[in-house]
Amino acid sequence: MDKEKLAENIFAQAKVFKKRANKSVEDQKRHDLIMRDEKKVMRDAGVVLRWSWAKIGSVFDRDPRSVKQAIENSKQKEKTQSMDQRPETELNPVLTERQKVTPAPQRGQEEHLDNIRRELDDSVASRLYQQHQDGMILLVERLSADLEPHLSHFRLRSLEGRGIHSESVWQSVWVNPLSLTWRVEADGSVYLSYGLELAEDAGTKTMRGYFQQHLHSSSYFGLMEDDDNGINKWKRLAGEELKYRTRLLRNIDRAVEKLTSKPLADPNLMNSAGPLTWFTESIWAAVLDGQYNALHYKVEPIDIGLFKAQYGANSIGLTATKEEGGQYIEWHKNLMVKYEKSSMVKTVDQLKKDRELVTKGIRDLLTKIVVDKHMPGKCDYEFCR
Repeated sequence: MDKEKLAENIFAQAKVFKKRANKSVEDQKRHDLIMRDEKKVMRDAGVVLRWSWAKIGSVFDRDPRSVKQAIENSKQKEKTQSMDQRPETELNPVLTERQKVTPAPQRGQEEHLDNIRRELDDSVASRLYQQHQDGMILLVERLSADLEPHLSHFRLRSLEGRGIHSESVWQSVWVNPLSLTWRVEADGSVYLSYGLELAEDAGTKTMRGYFQQHLHSSSYFGLMEDDDNGINKWKRLAGEELKYRTRLLRNIDRAVEKLTSKPLADPNLMNSAGPLTWFTESIWAAVLDGQYNALHYKVEPIDIGLFKAQYGANSIGLTATKEEGGQYIEWHKNLMVKYEKSSMVKTVDQLKKDRELVTKGIRDLLTKIVVDKHMPGKCDYEFCR
């Protein structure tokens, strides 16, 4: 059998062995039992085709160390069984010209050197393969972290038109800002992006490509392809949630401006009477995410001859009189009660629950990869193929 046909045969048998070992996703990557027939095929791959431990491990979905041990045990067993006193010509009826003229001790030395060279090559290949696996695990952990979009921190009043848009929010000067990126389609559909898919540095882009190849060639392919349970559904649900959160905030804005007959103003520009953005944003955060509930109200005079109506530590509006400030507080209380029962709040709650359920399913699979310390499947990386 020529080497090309032997390789095809090995790939075919490897599929059979993987099905036998991997009963399900929960039983992925078993190393505790490599049977005799699988050892023999592995030995053909290593001895005849000169594949490295890492490549054999990738094809058979086994740890390279397990492959090495299985092949060496197979060799030792065969060597022990064939030990007898027969002449070398009987043991090896077909000798090469080099073997016929090379004394046995010298041949043994050359074979020993060949084995050393191969051990070195396999050691390097195994190390590079493990480094590649470590890089894949880091990407898995990064993707898992990306699945928490922190939507409650983004008080957006517009998602803008068709295209890709981004927003950042600083929580503290001591930490990096939270970032959000979304895509608006022509039909108004919104899809949230996750950080890993947005990275543009060459190293991450290359590793991201390998990562996707691993998923597509393994039982985890649904993470990228399954529109009902995978990443695509997460992007759609998170995008819809963001869209309804934005609609609700605009709706509260309009209600406040109608009650006060004044437009909302930036709290950093407190120089005239009227409602401030904290008026609506505090209601929005309370009814959607349970933030800023039951804070204290008060009305206090300020230096510019006006009064500020406060909810907690922030002002909900500036008024000409203390009585008018009290009216702002009453409006704030009434709107809080009204929007707690809003249909848009119920819609956001359901989308949030659906997103969190999909997130849990994806994270369970990602966590298994991290715990196993092995990225299933294979990719075009030289020492992974």
